[in-house]
Amino acid sequence: MVAHITRANARPIDLGWAEYTLENGEKEGRAFLNIASFGLSAVVDRAIESLPKQIGGRATYLVGALLGMTRYKPAPIAVSVDGEIERETEALTFAIANAEFFGGGMHIAPGALIDDGLLDIVGLEHVSKLRSIAMSSAIYSGRILSEPGITHRRARRFAARTLDPAVRIHVEMDGEAPGQLPATFEVRPRALLLRA
Repeated sequence: MVAHITRANARPIDLGWAEYTLENGEKEGRAFLNIASFGLSAVVDRAIESLPKQIGGRATYLVGALLGMTRYKPAPIAVSVDGEIERETEALTFAIANAEFFGGGMHIAPGALIDDGLLDIVGLEHVSKLRSIAMSSAIYSGRILSEPGITHRRARRFAARTLDPAVRIHVEMDGEAPGQLPATFEVRPRALLLRA
């Protein structure tokens, strides 16, 4: 295995970088390789962390999703892509994707490439919790982008903030939920060498 890795060609890949807000109001930043997100996905992530590890696999995500659905209420936010003027929206989840899959096999960003110098921004905007359950097969099968209420853009930078400072919307990155909005997400092209 070690010999294979040392002889393998090195391929440059992109890295995501997020700057988010801690609960005490301070700012913090960290890299993500796969996908960052906020909204319901981060609530589900926190619910999964509290579940017994014996459940495992997709069942864990199903139970976490059901718990998250009961706990999360979408709130008005302002978003900006690549420095454009902010627009107001309400979203169940936004995924900021460097790759295609997250959360136990959900194909949230079909066509996202880890080496194209861009992030795929997928929003479940004005999608109800009930509608999101009905869309679950589309999410797992990679047909999500053709569903009503789904927005998709490729960008180098994405920013989001809540319109009500009293509302907390948590951020999730590669399976951990370190902070909350306001947050910015950007791509760092070719920042990492991958040997495979």
